[in-house]
Amino acid sequence: MPLHVWPWVFKRFVRPGRPFGDDLQGGHAMASDKNHEGLVCQLISTPAGWLGLVAGLRGLREIQLYTASPLALEQIAARFPEAPEGWCEALVEARKQLLEYFAGTRRQFTLPLDWGAMSEFRRCVLQRLQLLPYAAVTTYGQLAREVGSPHGARAVGAAMAANPFVIVVPCHRVVGRGGRMVGYSGGGGVDSKKWLLNFEQEVAAAASLENFNNDAR
Repeated sequence: MPLHVWPWVFKRFVRPGRPFGDDLQGGHAMASDKNHEGLVCQLISTPAGWLGLVAGLRGLREIQLYTASPLALEQIAARFPEAPEGWCEALVEARKQLLEYFAGTRRQFTLPLDWGAMSEFRRCVLQRLQLLPYAAVTTYGQLAREVGSPHGARAVGAAMAANPFVIVVPCHRVVGRGGRMVGYSGGGGVDSKKWLLNFEQEVAAAASLENFNNDAR
C-alpha cells in the first residue's frame, strides 16, 4: 500500500498559483516567539499506521507510530504545543526515506536525529541498536551486554519504550528471551511490532530469492 501525505498538507501549505514542490522544499511554518528551535510537525500515512514527525533546527525530534491520525495530532500537540504544521529540510528528507523504507527499497536511514533531550545511557542503547541489520532481531539482554550493562535488560527495555525515533531506530527488532514478542509502545503495540518484523523479513526474503534467480541464469 503506497504512502501518501495526509490531504490537509495540500490544503494548508500549497498556496494558489505556487507549485506544491516549492512549498515542500522551501516552505517553513512561521515559528512562534516560544518556538526558538523552529519546530514543525507533519503526519504521513503508512501501511503500518500513521507516523507523526516533529523536527527543528537540530534535526528530527520525534518519529512516532499511531493507529489513527486524530490520536497522532492530539499527542503531538500535547508534547510539542509550540510546533505548528509545516515543513523543514529534515522532515522533507524523513518523508523521502520513510517512503523508500515502506516501498522495500531502503534498509538503512541517514537522517539527522536530535539526541539532545535524552540521557547518555539511553542514547548509547539506541545508537547501538541502529547498527542492527535490517530484518534481524536481538534480545534486551543481548543489547544490554553490548552496551556494557550485562544485568541491564530492564533498563534497555525502558530505553526501548522511550525511543523517540521508531522505525529509524528499530526497537521493533528487539524481542524477549526465546523470541517472545513483548514490549512495543508504538502504534498497535505488539501487533505493530510483528507487522514491521514480518514486513522486513518478507522484503529480505524476496530480495534473496531475486538474487538467487539472477545468479542461476
